[in-house]
Amino acid sequence: MHAVVAQVEDQVSQMLDDHIVMTQSMTFSPYKKPFEERINKWEAQLSLVSAARHSSQGLQSRPRPCLPSLRATWLAGQTLPPASIDSPAPPRPPILSLAGQ
Repeated sequence: MHAVVAQVEDQVSQMLDDHIVMTQSMTFSPYKKPFEERINKWEAQLSLVSAARHSSQGLQSRPRPCLPSLRATWLAGQTLPPASIDSPAPPRPPILSLAGQ
């Protein structure tokens, strides 16, 4: 699932970058006069989307503290049941060795 999301995100980023480059190249064209207003509007929209993408990437990469969640009032009276604390961990499956084959 994460690979698909990352692939789609990469495709969207690439498409956005491609549109930004194309739009910037159109702004330098001598033939832009009839389309100048549309080009400027499109460039402004691309800049807005790009800025939003960069700010959301910054939020995703910043670690969030868990402390406020642990101090939530609904947790104040909660305790783990004794069986979950005292019970031993489940047994691990044996590790298969391929060295003998």
